[in-house]
Amino acid sequence: MNIRGFVVVLALLLAIPLVHATALGISPSVITIENAVKGQEYKESLWVSAMSDTNVNAMLNASGNVSGFIHFYYLTDTKNEINNVDVPADGQAQLMVVIRIPADTPNGEYDGKISTVLASKNDNTQTNSAVTMMTSSLVMVKVTGTQTLTGDVRSITANDVESGQPLRIMVEFENTGNVKAQPKIDIQISKNGQAVDKITQQNESVDIGGFKIIEVEWDTEGRGIGNMTANVKVYLDNKLLTSQDVQFKILKSGSVTAQGLIGQVIDPKNPSLQNPSKMEVEFYNKGLIDVKAKIIGEVYVDGKLTDTIDGQEVLVKVSDKQTLSAYFTPKSYGKYVINRSVIFEGQKIDLKPLSFTLQKGKTTSVSTSSRKSTQPSVVASSEEPSVLFIVIVLVFLLLIAGAMVVIGIFIARKIGTKKKHPNKDSNKKRRRR
Repeated sequence: MNIRGFVVVLALLLAIPLVHATALGISPSVITIENAVKGQEYKESLWVSAMSDTNVNAMLNASGNVSGFIHFYYLTDTKNEINNVDVPADGQAQLMVVIRIPADTPNGEYDGKISTVLASKNDNTQTNSAVTMMTSSLVMVKVTGTQTLTGDVRSITANDVESGQPLRIMVEFENTGNVKAQPKIDIQISKNGQAVDKITQQNESVDIGGFKIIEVEWDTEGRGIGNMTANVKVYLDNKLLTSQDVQFKILKSGSVTAQGLIGQVIDPKNPSLQNPSKMEVEFYNKGLIDVKAKIIGEVYVDGKLTDTIDGQEVLVKVSDKQTLSAYFTPKSYGKYVINRSVIFEGQKIDLKPLSFTLQKGKTTSVSTSSRKSTQPSVVASSEEPSVLFIVIVLVFLLLIAGAMVVIGIFIARKIGTKKKHPNKDSNKKRRRR
């Protein structure tokens, strides 16, 4: 081939658009539902993956005689059905597959598959994907029409509580059957062997194969203080699963220390004149009682107090987390400093001040080192001494003890060396003579 022919061939090759291969995949490879019951639904997780250098949009398809049973949803939105999904480049997206068995489905075995294909677009993001490899997930459903309603109670617990605070009895229930379960919980409260109150609850459903911590509340207002017993019985379809006595105490009001912890702090990015600005704080309840928490603050402009902040009070249950919010509206130009705190049950956690300057025609710059703090940072509690202080002291004492041991070993070795060679220096002097 002469040089002219080579140049022509090279030009033709350069004119051909680049071809990108995209491989789609589905996991798991097999979904099996045994002993499916008419009128019930079954949930399974599904991962759609893509081997591609760009983000892709994959169409979801169900085929076979199970196609009418299968529905797709995002994990974060189980109400709106979808038929395609965006998958990041060289990544995966997790979905939920809901298999609904119609009430008039005859008993028998049903099968089919779930597959994906690249969705066509008007732009050029996927039109160059000339080679596409895809896999399918096999779905097998056996409809028997036989309902199996069974469950297991994993644990029943209750914590001590202050008088006036709600007692929470926690029942951890696992659904081991093939239909949704709605356990009935009967609780009898007694003190010194005398019945005080009775509670019945049956409003929580547990999905097939799932488990849930069912919370039953009891009002302790006016019940006095002292040792109490809760006899908890759990039924499923009128069958007694377990009966258990749980001991707890009603304590005098104020005897339990409220504890709170601050997590992420999100400040307004660009406050502007006459426009409300929002600040948010994550609050963790680390104590043994429920607390009501809110943000408060003082607004200073050019060193003068001009306004106060009183956020909405939020109930935060034990071991729970809530986001507190508060608003302020800049009403004039100037240098702003906002001193703010979180208060709860007589406790107070100071946050770092928020500062910014409002100038006409200029962009506002917010200054605070507490913005978007992702780790819990401050604990408020009346317990003394501080756990952190004790840990620091212990570490310091351990370091001192270790240093003393090393010095002792060094001195002991020196003394031992002198005892083994007592005349070493004198021998050297004789040799010199």
